[in-house]
Amino acid sequence: MEIYNNKDEYENDVKGRSFLPKGFKAGVVSLTFFPKEKKVDKPFPMNLSLILLDKKTDSFAGVFTKNSFPGHPIVHGRGVLGSEFVQGVLINNKISNVRCPGGLDTIDKILTGFSTEFGVDKNYMFSSSTGIIGWRLPEKEILEAVEKLPNVMQSETIFPVAKAIMTTDNFPKVRSVNIGEGRIVGIAKGAGMIEPNMATMLLFILTDIKIGREDLRPLFKRVIDKTFNRISIDSDQSTSDTGLIFSSNLVDGVSLPEFEKGLLEICSDLSEDVVRNGEGTAHVIEVKVKGVLNQKDGLLIGKAIVNAPLLKAAIYGNDPNLGRLLQAIGDVTGSEGINIDPDNITLKMGDFTLYEKGAFVLNEELELQLFSYLKERAFNEKSIGYPEHRNNVKIVVDLHSGQEEVTVFGSDLSYEYVRENADYRS
Repeated sequence: MEIYNNKDEYENDVKGRSFLPKGFKAGVVSLTFFPKEKKVDKPFPMNLSLILLDKKTDSFAGVFTKNSFPGHPIVHGRGVLGSEFVQGVLINNKISNVRCPGGLDTIDKILTGFSTEFGVDKNYMFSSSTGIIGWRLPEKEILEAVEKLPNVMQSETIFPVAKAIMTTDNFPKVRSVNIGEGRIVGIAKGAGMIEPNMATMLLFILTDIKIGREDLRPLFKRVIDKTFNRISIDSDQSTSDTGLIFSSNLVDGVSLPEFEKGLLEICSDLSEDVVRNGEGTAHVIEVKVKGVLNQKDGLLIGKAIVNAPLLKAAIYGNDPNLGRLLQAIGDVTGSEGINIDPDNITLKMGDFTLYEKGAFVLNEELELQLFSYLKERAFNEKSIGYPEHRNNVKIVVDLHSGQEEVTVFGSDLSYEYVRENADYRS
């Protein structure tokens, strides 16, 4: 169990996970700008991050949002996926470059400037942005920052990039595994507008393990479907969700099953980190749906539970108001035509049975035990810079009608979430 007492303790642990695989460099520069869309008294800060392979690679994959209003980096990135080679990604925070005038032209101008500085074909580069939707990128200021990037590139750690891509994130998120002589490291950004369907959530995975594009692409999608596509903070799918993976192909000797297992571990931990980092999150809700006929039904039920506003609010208040759990299950199964037998369902929270044989099994003692269970799993919803623990509120729904099982992660709904999103641009 990961338990942290302060920000420094957490960040020191994360730095130990952050060593870059062979064949990669990373760097960050900061800039300030005055937005064209809003009069402000002092300039806004922005970070510009670069992840760059030493040599171009044909082993890369990407998944993107299915939102019908994709950001300009998504449109650009879908084109780059068809390239024979890539060499990295240039990332900015603060503004997401979504549906603003001239957004694609701005990407081209910035990557042209990057190409001049680094001698890398601009067609081999992804662009990624996160932040306010609708505003234009400060093209001039970014181009000036690009000129400073060569001076900060290093091959030791991804940690500065993990911090630089944050917007409303409470803490940086890095996970890694070593497999034989090879390494996989991943970073993620995300705190609000989170219910990925990738395909404002960003994921970047780097590895030196040799793997062909034809194997990497379906493997990456399988892992994303089992991890990031099974989380939700607020049920809002971003216009900017992006997941990219690159291999420098420098380390032989790792089998595909070993690689997939390692990648699944990283993405499982990172996706849970994103939920724990959710805006105003005070509880992580872990829902296991068992005994379903297929994965689709299990995912629908799990997502319905973690997205139910009344249940989320009750869990925030440490209130075991279990009618809200039953309501969420009945709503989705009835609306989606999922056949269930109300007399043959079991519901549990932690080690406590809540419902069986067609009825709740509640009493005064159990109510007190559930209150204590929820309170013990709470953490500070304010932005304190680190996660205090990984104790989740565990809910198990067993339909007793099939052999499939699905686990979904979500967050509660706090006053702090409302405050954060009410004040986001103020």
